[in-house]
Amino acid sequence: MRLHSVPARFGVAGALRLAALCHLGMLILLFLLPAAYPYFGRVFYAGVAAIALLLGYEHWIVRPDDLSRVIGRSFRSMRW
Repeated sequence: MRLHSVPARFGVAGALRLAALCHLGMLILLFLLPAAYPYFGRVFYAGVAAIALLLGYEHWIVRPDDLSRVIGRSFRSMRW
């Protein structure tokens, strides 16, 4: 039985690049959202900027050859 997942198909580095591309697309769409809903103001843009900074930090700390930071951050509080 084969695992059908993005990392299995493209490798860890490819999956991280795809995640970065998806995050970039999300940020672009968030910045375009006020075109449809002009009620958003500075607080909205400050929130989007905070999201962009957090995503940038996430992609900065994760390396294809060292996923310990991902597992350490994501699953530390989970109980199995």
